[in-house]
Amino acid sequence: MSARLPSKPVKNGELTPKSAIPAWKCHLDSYPEKQLLRFASKEELHAAIDLLWTEPFRTLPHDTPDGRSIVVPAEAVEHLARTGLKFTATKLRSVSELTPEEIKKLRR
Repeated sequence: MSARLPSKPVKNGELTPKSAIPAWKCHLDSYPEKQLLRFASKEELHAAIDLLWTEPFRTLPHDTPDGRSIVVPAEAVEHLARTGLKFTATKLRSVSELTPEEIKKLRR
């Protein structure tokens, strides 16, 4: 899934009026659906990390599993896309959704 970008440029961290940010839950595990965000460049990743320090996203639970991507609650993706970041989002699968072969491959 590609992030939808706003039609007019938005400064990093600036939100459009219709994008009210929800109150985030404390832990990433509190969200049943998570998305893995992969960024178009290192600069975009760094911009995303900087964005996580801004007021609307300071309490957003997230994880950086590999230093190249960020895991966030699925409901945060639209809000992050509105800031102008360029990324692709894919559903993060739980271990219960993997086949035994996929689990075996991951454990190597």
